[in-house]
Amino acid sequence: MNFVRIPGQKRVYVCSLDLDISTNFSDWIETDLLQVEKDTIETITILDYSINERTRRVVERDKLILTKNGAEWKANKMRSHQEVNATKMSDLTSSLDELSIVGVRPKPTGLSQSLTQEGGIKISQEALLSLQSKGYYLTREGNLLSNEGELQLETSKGITYVLRFGEILYGSDEAISTASDNASSPASGPGENRY
Repeated sequence: MNFVRIPGQKRVYVCSLDLDISTNFSDWIETDLLQVEKDTIETITILDYSINERTRRVVERDKLILTKNGAEWKANKMRSHQEVNATKMSDLTSSLDELSIVGVRPKPTGLSQSLTQEGGIKISQEALLSLQSKGYYLTREGNLLSNEGELQLETSKGITYVLRFGEILYGSDEAISTASDNASSPASGPGENRY
């Protein structure tokens, strides 16, 4: 027996329902992270850098810009006789198309307001430590960067995505999707996910 009420009304009804409602994270969220079709991807910029965690300085290693011209891809560092591997590009664009969300962690309290306020970012020590534990750092200039570089993606529809790669997240699918405390140490499962 279940009790139901229409929002805004006082009357309560008794009804018999056979409900099979899922509590799985993936059943309640749009898992297609970018909602991009691989054929619309026109430019991919890979910024290979890391963050010196002690000094918070950016250590730049490389910058690769891949641009699609018709069906062919070109790279900014290619010589005239070189070609971009079409199979690898197809794999990369397919992976971006299929990128999915497997879990969500709450932001530290007040972080959203801190990042959007004018006059510079003012962030609490607690929020800063939370971000750093996941691989995200504020530089001395006030930019939010990740410790394992980033990928920028532009589509023919005028949409630009920035994917920043933080720490590897260890754990089983269940532990990751439910934001379990068991998901964070290498002993808790494979590290196929990343903040």
